[in-house]
Amino acid sequence: MRHLNFAALAIALMPAEGGIVMSDDANRLYALAAALDQTGRRNNYVLLDTTSLQFASYHKFLREHYRDHWPRTRMDECLRLWSAKDGLGKDIELGPGLVFY
Repeated sequence: MRHLNFAALAIALMPAEGGIVMSDDANRLYALAAALDQTGRRNNYVLLDTTSLQFASYHKFLREHYRDHWPRTRMDECLRLWSAKDGLGKDIELGPGLVFY
């Protein structure tokens, strides 16, 4: 329940037009995903579990789930994607282990 309250507060800080959320805390990320599902805003965001980025199977999942919003290659393209966000606005720390770009 604590993570769901956290997620509701985090959503209030996030722009409705979407963006990228990276987290090293899977529980908070899943709570955020559930809260976004409830608000109908889930498709506006790319949610990344940074602890899983080292696994090829996670990249395959991301390609299948996010399709055109996720690069076909591995980490070099991911870094390019994240560096492209520089013109989109500032980073917003949503709490421990959760950052919105």
